[in-house]
Amino acid sequence: MVHEKILIVEDEVIIAKILEDLLVSLGYTVIARVKTGENAIKAVGQHHPDLILMDILLEGKMDGIDAAAQIKKRFGIPVIYLTSFSDDATLGRAKETDPYGYLVKPFVKETIHATIQIAAAKKLFDERIRTASIWLNRTIQILDRGIITIDKNGRTILINAYAEQLTGWNIRDAYLKPLDEVLQFYDAITDQPFILHISPTLNKGVVSVFPSDVYIISRNGGRQLLKDCVLSPVTDTKGLIIGALVAFSVVDDSRSKGELTNTYLKISQKEPASEGSNEPSPAAQASLKSLSSKRINQIHEEITDLMHLEQANSLSVMGKFEDAILEYQKALKIRASNIQAWHNMGVILEKCGRNERALNAFDKALEINPRSLEALRHKGDILHKLGKTTESQQIFHQLELYSK
Repeated sequence: MVHEKILIVEDEVIIAKILEDLLVSLGYTVIARVKTGENAIKAVGQHHPDLILMDILLEGKMDGIDAAAQIKKRFGIPVIYLTSFSDDATLGRAKETDPYGYLVKPFVKETIHATIQIAAAKKLFDERIRTASIWLNRTIQILDRGIITIDKNGRTILINAYAEQLTGWNIRDAYLKPLDEVLQFYDAITDQPFILHISPTLNKGVVSVFPSDVYIISRNGGRQLLKDCVLSPVTDTKGLIIGALVAFSVVDDSRSKGELTNTYLKISQKEPASEGSNEPSPAAQASLKSLSSKRINQIHEEITDLMHLEQANSLSVMGKFEDAILEYQKALKIRASNIQAWHNMGVILEKCGRNERALNAFDKALEINPRSLEALRHKGDILHKLGKTTESQQIFHQLELYSK
């Protein structure tokens, strides 16, 4: 097994040597030991370590926090701080650099190993998320589907080139405007406004597929018949819903690919803030000591489950429904109680006309949460399509009771 390459930044020679011996005994490679923040930056550029163990208080003009901030900005290498005691102001500065952990002196071998393993897992996850984000952002811009993302308050954050063309809004004018102002739907039969209900997605993570008998009204008054529209949640690395993504296309679109404007994505993003992290208490240190490989494996499983779910959601909004179903199934093999995977897969199966399989998916979701209003609504609709009128009426009656 290949272990991480680690740079030690510690101005006390004896402590640095003890730490190096502990790391080597655990199978890690120590690429260098340096005493100052300035030398730490040089060593990172020269050796490209996987991880840095950085003392907060260092010799010279640059302390460990300043060095970590520069390293994060220039190289993106994760840092674990080494500390014995620091005041609140110093810890506050340290937290702003988004460290991957803290190690308290004197060092304990088991704690070092557990902290580094967790940091390595977090680093892997962050790299995968960043890579996926780059590919997704590039893909979104060239899609022949309109893409609009909104924040938790329903305000527009991103709009791709195709959506600009269909709605008549550019990203500069649309930014932070309410979604229903930028994306206006009208019922094709009644010619009345069609309300796009975003609350279930923003509050509960529900993926919704909307009917096709709807027009998009552009800013200049033009009309285009909607072909399909999918509303999907956007979550952060902690699984918390931070907004939603609307993907839509229109019928009989004859536009030329070359007519797309070369508009770049402008996404309002912020790295999830680090949780407050004070000096570990003796109880916390004891907890870290007991961290086993079983827990580390569990962390990897949770990360993999989340990535399958995110990939499936991305594929569904791109209209790649078969691929999305496969990703939901992979997520469910890892965690069968993933209600969002069951529900979202049910929505896609229903859209594809596979009503029996969709019904089974919603039944699974309702086994996990019997009071899921969206799952009940979809189940009632499917039973009605299948001609099971009595069962459908019972479900809608149950839905009515739960909605009160």
